[in-house]
Amino acid sequence: ALYLAEGALARHTARRRRDYRHRRRLLLEAFASVSGVQLVATDGGLHAVVLLPAQGVDAEPAIVAGVAERGVRVEPLSRYASSAASAPLPAGFVFGYAEPSTPALMGAVATIIATARAATT
Repeated sequence: ALYLAEGALARHTARRRRDYRHRRRLLLEAFASVSGVQLVATDGGLHAVVLLPAQGVDAEPAIVAGVAERGVRVEPLSRYASSAASAPLPAGFVFGYAEPSTPALMGAVATIIATARAATT
């Protein structure tokens, strides 16, 4: 009750929102330079979806495995597909950005981008 009464929760929430907004901006800037790759789903939640170009369907498993070998975990979009879906999901992957520190996040993003570029060119 004291935590709430003293405004600590409000301050904590404001700090987290600023930090997550900053991280989202950094992600958008980092992926803007990657041709054919689109970063989406950043307006809500603490994850991002990276859509690959059309030829990326074959590259999706290679990118997911490649970044995993370098210690970065992403989930393929194909894992979210329902067998009853009328249209297949585009190629891509999902990753969260709330947990790591900002420097660790940007290191992981550099790994993701380098791996995606290598697999889609």
